[in-house]
Amino acid sequence: MKLPAGLYSLTVTYGQHDQADGSFLVVAAGNKLPDTDNLSTAIASQRMEGKANGGTNTLHFTLDKETEVAIGMVVNMTGQRIFCITDFMLTKGDFEELQGVNKLTGILAPQRFNAEQGTLFDLSGRRVFETRPGNIYIENGRRVVK
Repeated sequence: MKLPAGLYSLTVTYGQHDQADGSFLVVAAGNKLPDTDNLSTAIASQRMEGKANGGTNTLHFTLDKETEVAIGMVVNMTGQRIFCITDFMLTKGDFEELQGVNKLTGILAPQRFNAEQGTLFDLSGRRVFETRPGNIYIENGRRVVK
């Protein structure tokens, strides 16, 4: 996929995961993720932390220009292992406030998004463009059923 310049966070939430060794979140230039032996060629990579009952791992990365990228996980599994992903999310931050900063060194203050009237969000705060009957959404700060 082609992404514009900016600060991004790739977040993976999982249920069971007992294969932390050899599991990485990866962002690479082009349309292919590198093998674990070649992670140094990636734009960014981070070893995933395994927790038997689930958890979340986040990889932050910056693109200084529009770039074609491959985004995902590189996982080496052996034997009978399980890996249950429950959520895979890419979010974009505000690049303008980071101009002149070489790399992310801390946590930025939360940015408030001023949505237009009628903009819908799911219960996780993600903007929704197509609704499904019977689901609950947030509209103008209130819960609604569509």
